[in-house]
Formats: sequence, C-alpha cells, structure tokens
Amino acid sequence: MPLFSEDFTELREGWNEGTIGQAEYELQDGKYSIRVNQSQWAAWEVIDDEFGDFVAQVETALVEGNKYNSSGLMFRLQDKDNYYSIVINGNEKYTVGKEVDDTWSTIVDWEGHSAIAPMGEANTIRLVAYGNTFTLYINGELVNEFTDTDLNSGDIAVRVTAYSEAPARALFDNLEVWDVELR
Repeated sequence: MPLFSEDFTELREGWNEGTIGQAEYELQDGKYSIRVNQSQWAAWEVIDDEFGDFVAQVETALVEGNKYNSSGLMFRLQDKDNYYSIVINGNEKYTVGKEVDDTWSTIVDWEGHSAIAPMGEANTIRLVAYGNTFTLYINGELVNEFTDTDLNSGDIAVRVTAYSEAPARALFDNLEVWDVELR
C-alpha cells in the first residue's frame, strides 16, 4: 500500500488551484496542470510529508511552450534553497541537480536517453531513494544511478520550469510514494 497516492480524479485539499505568482495551477481532465508564465521561473506543488528512503513515481508530460523547458520531481525538499531535482525536457533529455544552501550543483548534466518520450507525450519517472543512493527509471528503463550525501530527508514535489522562454506547462498524473522496503 502506498504511503501517498494521487490520481487527480478530483483535487484533494492542500493542492493549489488558481494563479499564484507567475504560475497557474488547475485540475484538467483528471490530471494536475502547472503552467509557468515567466522565463527563468519554476513552480512546484509539494506533498507536505517528510520522506527519507522511498520509491516515488509520477507521470508527467510537457504539453506547452519551448521543448527545452522541463517537468519532473523535486525530492528531499527542505525549503526553496535545499532540495534535489530530476527533470525531463521536451527534447528527450533529463538532468539531475541539487540546491544546497542556495547554491545550485549539477549531479547529472543534460543527457538524452532512448526511453524518454518527446514533448507532448507522457513520461513515467520512478525514483528509488535509499540512503545516499538514488536509482532513476524513466518509462520502466534504468537510466542512471548516483550517490549524494547532502540531504537525508524532506518533501516530494512535482515541478515545472520555464528556462529562456515562457510559458511552460506540464500535466501530472498517478503520483505515488511507497516505503522503499515494500517495493
């Protein structure tokens, strides 16, 4: 049984809806939509529950804007200055990074992978976080494994980023988090 499960058939309490800052949040046809309206801007929605070791999975599709914008997961999110991030762009590439004490570091630079579907199509991101080891699957294929020791626990969030060109809109569906020992 998942620790958290959201299929977006209806918007549960705690999920944003409407315009907040430079982003629009809404439930749309059984999916959660986040639209970023300003370049060099990111918006996210947090599962307000702390996770250390976990398996998280979400379906995401970048459906509007430049193919170099991105959507994905933030994890071990402690605040806006301390988190890890895995995102996929519409150009069939992914990257992994972290923000620690308001300083960004790239863990895995933008890298293409044949498992990643193009802009407009859904990708399923599955992340296994166990201690300092992280295993990333995209659409059922193992794409990377990495280690990092900076952040041990925190929230999980879905994220959309508009880099040099806004808008960026992504849809999210079937967000689940399990205890790593049970998966």
